[in-house]
Amino acid sequence: LGHLADELAARDHDVMLSRIIPDDDDWLSRITRSGMVDGVLLIGQSNQLAVIDAVAETYLPLVVWGSTLPGQHHCAVGVDNRLGGRMAGEHLIATGRRRIAFMGEIRTLELAQRHAGLCDAMADAGLKPPQQLDVALAPELMPDQIAANLARLQGEGRAIDGIVAASDMIALATMAELSASGRSVPGDVAVTGFDDLPLAERAIPRLTTIRQDLEAGAKAMVAALFERIEGRAAPGLEMPPGLILRDSA
Repeated sequence: LGHLADELAARDHDVMLSRIIPDDDDWLSRITRSGMVDGVLLIGQSNQLAVIDAVAETYLPLVVWGSTLPGQHHCAVGVDNRLGGRMAGEHLIATGRRRIAFMGEIRTLELAQRHAGLCDAMADAGLKPPQQLDVALAPELMPDQIAANLARLQGEGRAIDGIVAASDMIALATMAELSASGRSVPGDVAVTGFDDLPLAERAIPRLTTIRQDLEAGAKAMVAALFERIEGRAAPGLEMPPGLILRDSA
């Protein structure tokens, strides 16, 4: 949001910020029809792909931060999430990890793509699919859900030696819970994140993660939006992810 606000301010535009919890299929069209905005930057696709696509068919100045899938109508800017998940999995496998779990829910498109990439990596290595452990993105829910997931695995005798977390925040909360339960990172369990937030560099141990270039993404989103405000159907952008090697894996 900070990068987006900077880019918009440089173009003499203000930001109107709305937090949306979709309660029907008209939530996005109400915004575009409001007469209050020149265009819309939507952060995340969640499970609303059909709604976003339907609005994009008639409303041009809409740019979404998220994944690009074959056949979608809306303009999306984001990282190749599936490749990022594959890269995290391949790194853990290359370091000898064989019993890997994915920590995060997969109802959100971007996270589902990260999970799919991990599945690709494990299938290519001849390994069983990863155990998928549901964790909400809400920070207040993460610690208890992560603790319950890890306790359940331990109680069922399903040992893991690697975790691909759906986000850096989930990874950091996971490392904290592993430490609290007496397991070392990366000794007992290697952990990777996704995002490369500033906290990743300052964590103990420092977090190995998949980087998405948020500043470049914000620039691309705003550039595409202004092209579309002027009536030109600017394409989206799928950026390459990068593996940032640190201490946790």
